[in-house]
Amino acid sequence: MLAALAVNSITIPDEVTQRPVATALYRRAARLNHDEDPNAVPTFRGRTLVLRALKPIMAGEEIRITYLDQALSAVEQRRMLFEQYHFDPFPEMGSPVRNFLPTGIMRVASGAQVLSEQQLRLMGILDGPRSLKGGCDLIGGDEVWAVDGGDSHWERAAKCVRSVREDLAAAVQAKDLKVLRAIALGERDSSKGMRVGKTHAVRVEAARALLDVAVEAQAWDLACSAAEALADMYRKIYPQYSVATGVAEAKAAKLFWLLDNGA
Repeated sequence: MLAALAVNSITIPDEVTQRPVATALYRRAARLNHDEDPNAVPTFRGRTLVLRALKPIMAGEEIRITYLDQALSAVEQRRMLFEQYHFDPFPEMGSPVRNFLPTGIMRVASGAQVLSEQQLRLMGILDGPRSLKGGCDLIGGDEVWAVDGGDSHWERAAKCVRSVREDLAAAVQAKDLKVLRAIALGERDSSKGMRVGKTHAVRVEAARALLDVAVEAQAWDLACSAAEALADMYRKIYPQYSVATGVAEAKAAKLFWLLDNGA
């Protein structure tokens, strides 16, 4: 029973942050297959699941959803889909050997050419003025996976990603608005150093955390900045007409209205 629930259940997310808030099992929806380019998205009215089309769906065409938050990096999606649903969405990455670095474990995989533009944005690394070919992120809180597109700077990139991830975890734990803002909005970046891209998955997580903590602290100017940054990121990584993007934009508009009216 537990195995059936794990494989067939649907995660119910918060519409703005996309963080899981509940798990449910729907008999018909359990038949829906995963796709990196979905044509529909589950939404909820109370306990009722409502499928919304993201693009025109022809008669007889399969309805496809994504099982995971599309703001997760491809390497983290791969890990989670394999562990929970037992299939590999990116077999081109293979199983590269572990490299033991002073800063932790790293694997360098091939397959950057099969990733979409949105997926590459979520792992993007900048070295000075240029973007590295490929990208990397921390998976499972342990290993840094780089997906190589022809560069050789992944040890430095892995160190950068691990450092930012550790800073984010500490800032979330401490509800540190200053650090969350610096990570989410890139305020501590140097144009000459190695850094995560503007829509890297860690920045998305930081913007979500900044929004939550700023609202809790009633720091409305920071909440507005976080919501605006989040909506901009969502427009670049979610499908057109995404519910998450629309809700984030509405949240930003509401926060700006509150700020303008003396909140």
